[in-house]
Amino acid sequence: MYNKKLMIVSIACIFNAYADNLTITNGTDVPQGKYPFFAAIDLETKPVNKNFGACGGALIASNWVITAEHCMIDYYPEMGYGAKVAIGSSNLSESGTYQVAKVIKIFYYDNMASKISGHDIDIALIKLDKHITYNPINFIDHDLSISENATVIGHGIVASQVAHSIVLQEVQIPIDDNYYCKNLNIVADKELCAGTTSGIRKNAAIGDSGGPLFQNINGKYYLAGIVSRGVYDWETPLASVYTNVYSFRTWIESTVNNN
Repeated sequence: MYNKKLMIVSIACIFNAYADNLTITNGTDVPQGKYPFFAAIDLETKPVNKNFGACGGALIASNWVITAEHCMIDYYPEMGYGAKVAIGSSNLSESGTYQVAKVIKIFYYDNMASKISGHDIDIALIKLDKHITYNPINFIDHDLSISENATVIGHGIVASQVAHSIVLQEVQIPIDDNYYCKNLNIVADKELCAGTTSGIRKNAAIGDSGGPLFQNINGKYYLAGIVSRGVYDWETPLASVYTNVYSFRTWIESTVNNN
């Protein structure tokens, strides 16, 4: 854990802002109930209705959530520093719109043994202490192509606002050529580059880490990526890096099935 934290901090310094410092910009409010698979992750001791802008995730099975590895570096359930997950709500201040579970175990890709391009693979699975009754998101069955569009959602800071958004935000963004993320050391096949690179900035930013990048195909939602990292800039259209979930399907399925 100690080495991993140092790795994340060094990356944040080099790139100005890890996705921990990224946010949905130029998005719109999400109606209550639209994305019941969305998970808000925060300290177990924090009230649910204050659980905004830490990290996001997505329900992938009744008691499993997927998120970014760097979102979970400070949570040690076995030592009492636990996390809780609130699932199903677009606005956690509205009681009765979400289900809550505690995190009982965290799984990192390859036990952090695999370092690619100078950083950890930014993906983690968290097992919950109870089963959630909302429908989980599906997995996409292919790599996304350049120019395809996908949606990213989160409770991060909106534009120049100081506070995180109480209402979940969404924005549709294009998958970009990896060229636009080259300074962020993108790893081909393991990561995606996405977001506008001209015109108005549309992308994830501060507080959106770990949140899902997904597509709506015939009325069903399919997970393609996880918000990972990027550069902090409210106005300039810059692409950001997303973990490519499709590349880790075997690991995800094995972890869930064997634990």
